Amino acid sequence: MEVKSSNGIVDLGAVSIDSVTEAPASGYAIDVDSHAGHSYAIQLSDGTYAIVYPTVYGGVVPSTTTFQYKHQQNGTRNF
Repeated sequence: MEVKSSNGIVDLGAVSIDSVTEAPASGYAIDVDSHAGHSYAIQLSDGTYAIVYPTVYGGVVPSTTTFQYKHQQNGTRNF
C-alpha cells in the first residue's frame, strides 16, 4: 500500500478493524507491504486518522481493493 507523501500509513498487523481503538502516535511511512488479514492506520493530510481493513484484493477490475474503514474526524487518534 502507498499513500501520498503528506500522509502516512502503519501496518497494525493481523488484527480486526473492530479491535483497533487507537491509531499509533508515530511510525507512519508512505509505503508499506500489504498483507491479507491486516489492518492499517492512516494519518491523513488534514490531521485526521483512519483505520482500513482490506477485505478483497484484485476483483473484477484490475488493481481494485475492497475494504472496511473507520475515520476519526475530530483529530484524535481514538476510535
